This record gives sequence, C-alpha cells and structure tokens, in this order.
Amino acid sequence: MLFSVIVPIYNIEKFLPKCIESILNQTYTNFELILVDDGSTDNSGKICDEYALKDKRIKVIHKKNGGLVSARQEGSKISVGKYIVAVDGDDWIDVQYLENFKETINKTNAEIICCGIKYVINEKQIKYYPYNFKEGYYDKESIKKNIFPYLIRNINGFYLSPTVWGKAFKRELYLPFQEKIDERITISEDACVTYPCISIAKSLYASSKKYYSYRLNQESMTKNKSVGYNWNNLNYIYHCLLNNLNQKEYDFTPQINRYFCHALFNVSISHLKTNKLYKNIKKELINYLSLPQNINFLNSAIFKVFSKDFFVQKIMKYHQIWILKLYVILFRIIKK
Repeated sequence: MLFSVIVPIYNIEKFLPKCIESILNQTYTNFELILVDDGSTDNSGKICDEYALKDKRIKVIHKKNGGLVSARQEGSKISVGKYIVAVDGDDWIDVQYLENFKETINKTNAEIICCGIKYVINEKQIKYYPYNFKEGYYDKESIKKNIFPYLIRNINGFYLSPTVWGKAFKRELYLPFQEKIDERITISEDACVTYPCISIAKSLYASSKKYYSYRLNQESMTKNKSVGYNWNNLNYIYHCLLNNLNQKEYDFTPQINRYFCHALFNVSISHLKTNKLYKNIKKELINYLSLPQNINFLNSAIFKVFSKDFFVQKIMKYHQIWILKLYVILFRIIKK
C-alpha cells in the first residue's frame, strides 16, 4: 500500500463529511484512511463509524481526548502505507492530490513531497502560499545548499512551512519523529516532525500544484489554539528540535534562535489578547522574557536590520510591553 492518510478529529461534525469524501474520491485509490476520533463529544465519532461501514479502506480509532499530538501518534502506529499523508479533519484535498504524490514518487522516489496550500474561509480561497524555493527535485546536496539556509528561519524571516499537511513523508522517516513528540506540546507541534525529517532526508520534491485546502476554522483541534499559550510550550519544542535536528551536517543554531525569538512574540501577543489585567500580564511577560534561555534567544538572534523581526526582537529584549499591547489594540481595530 502506498499511502496512509491520517486524519485527527475532535468535534468537527460540521466539516468532517467534506474532508472524508474528498479523500475517498481520490483518482488514486491505493491508500488506507485512518480516522482518529480524539474523544469527540459531538457526532464526529459516529460519522467516522458510518463511513467505515461504507468503505473498507477506512480504519477508525476512538480514543480518550489527548490532543493533536497523541491523535497523530495513535494513527501512525497502525499505519501500513509506504508514505504518511496528514490531513486535518476540517480541511479537504483535490481529487488529484494523491495521484500527484504517486506520480512524483514514481519519477523521483523522493522521501518528502511538498505541495502548495490554498487558505480558505467560507469555502472561498483567500490566500495561496507556494514554497520559497523552486519547483523540482532536490537531492541531499541540493537540500543542504538550497533549503537548509532558511529551513527554520533565515535572517530575512523566510522559512519553510513546518506543517505536516500538504506533504507526503516516507513512513520510516516520519514515524520516529512523530513518536518522539512531547504530548504536552499544543502549538507548533508540526515543527517537531517536519524540520527533523528534512534535516536527515536524502531527497525532497517541491510541487507548485495547490491541491490542499486549509480551512481557517477557529473551532477545530488543529487551529483553535487556546488563548494565552502555555509558557512551557516553547521549552518542550526547543528540546525536541535540539535533540532531533541533524546538526552534524549543518548548524541550525542561528535559525533556532531566530525561530524562538519570533515565537516569544507570538506567545506574548496571545497573553495580551486575554481578559486578564494588563499590569498582571505585563509582570508575567517580563518574568518570562527574563528567563535565561529566553534572554539567550533575544540576545543571540540576528535579523536583517530594520526588518519586522529586528524591531520585534528589540521590543521584547527591552521589555517594551506597552508597544505589544498597542499592536494588539490596533490589530483588533483593523480587523473590525
């Protein structure tokens, strides 16, 4: 079997049928579909079972709610496909999605295949993100030369999207890293798989074809990140990357510093969006930004002078929390 398509599911009954049907209607049919019901309290689990009765390619896992990481881990454990393909339960794929991957594999035997992403809201495309490198095949040397320099985050703020969806991974490459992810990670968990995989991959193919539709739905388990991100989340990700990235062939340390400097900004903004008193949030943020590891990120990260990341770094380094609060207020006004 060529593909194992793994779909983590939690309370998305409204969107789930479209996702499942888009997979079952693929022009290429040699795949298994693993639906992982992560303790849904709506009809999502029932929908999974109903589809499984109709199509023998479907396997259903019902588990206690444990989050996205544990759901993907459970699905991966029972997968048998040569390649792992991840799809979020409220997204959908074009009918040629797996066919395109299959044709690429037949031609190149690439260990990782990436495709473009359509971002949609209310079923309409609003954005399209291609990759920041040319379409085509990359062997190990060309990965090191053309992708490693901005894999995680380069001096200009460019990076390769770490999402596991929109990609196909050779199973033996993907599985060890998916199994190692700390289940406590609740945001940016994909970086702990994609970046280590690419760091050791012998080949990669980048396709400009945009066959994956990512729904901007804040209700789902994969997109509804709790407001006020867990302070420890970045620490879990840091140790995951530190332990799993292949740094024998390339030093990713400068990129890691830039990645976490930007991530500190995201965490800070998430807390400033809560309803807690500003003075309490400010105190929390200053204490958090003053931790030795975070001081190191803020001091060591090097960005292009006068770039957005450059200014963000200075704001956080010197604890100018009022500027971050102003950013949140202005963003809310513009959004309205």
